[in-house]
Order: sequence, then C-alpha cells, then structure tokens
Amino acid sequence: GTRENMSAEGAEDQAAHQASGGGGEGGDANVSIKLLVSNKAVGQVIGKGGSMISQIKESSGAHIKISSTGDFFPGTQERVVLATGSINSVLTAAQLITTEVSKHQAAAQAELLGAGEIAGDEMVLSVALPGAACGLVIGKGGERINILREQCSCKIHMQSKDKAVPGVEERLVTMTGESSCVQMALEKIVLLMSEDGSVHYDNPTTSYGQPSLAFNARTVPAHVSAANQGSLLSSMDQMQVQIRLGVPENQVGNLVGKGGSTIKEIIALCGAQVKLSQKGDVVPGTQNRIVTVTGNSLSSSYAHMLILQRVPETVQLP
Repeated sequence: GTRENMSAEGAEDQAAHQASGGGGEGGDANVSIKLLVSNKAVGQVIGKGGSMISQIKESSGAHIKISSTGDFFPGTQERVVLATGSINSVLTAAQLITTEVSKHQAAAQAELLGAGEIAGDEMVLSVALPGAACGLVIGKGGERINILREQCSCKIHMQSKDKAVPGVEERLVTMTGESSCVQMALEKIVLLMSEDGSVHYDNPTTSYGQPSLAFNARTVPAHVSAANQGSLLSSMDQMQVQIRLGVPENQVGNLVGKGGSTIKEIIALCGAQVKLSQKGDVVPGTQNRIVTVTGNSLSSSYAHMLILQRVPETVQLP
C-alpha cells in the first residue's frame, strides 16, 4: 500500500542522502543528469520496499536522488530523478531507469487503449538540461540535434528559451520513440555534456523551492502573501477535474498516434489521465468517440489544449 511505499521512499531518500556524500571519482570526473518521471512511474523505479532502486544503484554504481512525492519539476507534474557519478555509472543508471519508465508507460498504455488496439514500444522521456548544455545539443543552426534525431530515429524536442520557467536555469528535452532509440539519444546527450566538461547544473539538487506548476504570478491575487501562495496553489492543485471531449472517429488516429505515441506524449507532458472510449462507444447521434481527461485543474486544461492542437474538431461535452 501507500504507507509501505512512503516509508520505502523515506528510507530511499535517506540512503540517497548518505550516498551522495561519498564518490569514488574525483569531483571533476562526475557527471549528472536529471530525468523527469511521473509519480506513478517513480513507484516502478523505486520498486517494492525500494528493491528496484537498490538494484539500479548497485548495478550502476551511480548516486541516485529522487525528489519527494509532490515535489515536481517546475511547470510539470513530473518528479526529478538525479543520477550522479562517473560517466559509465550514470549511463548505466540512465538506461536502467529508462527501462523501468518504459515498462510503466507500456502497461499504462495497454490499459488506456483496451485489449483491441495494440500499444507499440513507443515511450516519452524528458530530461532537464543545464541552460548551457542546450547549445551543445542543438549545435550550430540546429545541426547537431538533427543529426541526433537521424542517428537515434526518435523525435527530440528542445523546450524553447521563452517557454522555460523563469528563474530555473534548466530547459527540458523531450524524446519520443522506441525505448531503445530514446535510450540511445539520452546516452548521446549525456556523453556530449561529459565530453564538453564545462557544463554543470547550477542547482545540483532535485528541489526547486517553488510551486511545481508554472502559475503566472498574475493569477494569484495581490493580497496573497508568498507564504500563502504555496498553500493556495497546492489547494487549487489538489482539486480533481474531469473534462469530457468528443473526437471524430476518423480523427482518433491523429490523437492516438503511431503505436500510441501521441497520446503518450500528451499524458507525459501534462500529467493528467487521458482515456479514450472503445471503438463504437460514441456520443449518441454522432460519430464522436469520448475522451475523458482527469487531473487537477491545470493539468486537465493543458491536456485539453494539447488535444485541440492535434484534433481541432474536438468538442467539449457536458
């Protein structure tokens, strides 16, 4: 149950804390990477009673720190998994963590699409890179990111500077494709940073000390003090909202994507649940399949926006 998981995570956090003190390598040889993982997928990475994370640490030799429940990367609904160590230990840890996330996404996908439609091996993974590393990955005139896309045969999307969360010196790179392709892209990005040697996280922790969802300061009334702002946001944050949408049957493919890649990407980006009704289960009198979005008010409306981008004919149902 949850309690067991919580205590495992508590023990996990302590273990990570102790582990981060030692490090066989000289300080300079250390490489770090931050992976963004949904709350549910973190459960799979930690494993029952912390068994999986212990195994990952042991096999890789990397130090691994996971942000606590509800402590998300700003602007997302994803927790931060930070791996630090020698280049080989970090590459091994990243691969093992990605494998667990991929298993979680595949299971969630199968449940989402029902037995009839086959889920592919596609996954979505975001990593937070130091601002200075973004230029390395993009390359002159976008040359390097295009080569990476070609070599790894997966989509690689770099968050634009103006979309980054103010005050956070990190930008997200999101990779979508078969898990082996995503792992390869991640490996190449970590190697680029390691070979450069001058790129480091300004914030070497998993915590950002700010509300995890990118609320505009303007949305909070002026009289709410900074201390209250956090609790106000978290109470807005906890309210579950359900939005029902109708998507034309002939447009469902655009929403689901190849092997479920598009709908997975939407779920990974917004952190809301998105469920699609079975074939033939349509809004009476129409050819519209029913999409149910469940999440807090921000993640649900973000999912709604992303669905509209993919399928402009989407209608909101009462």
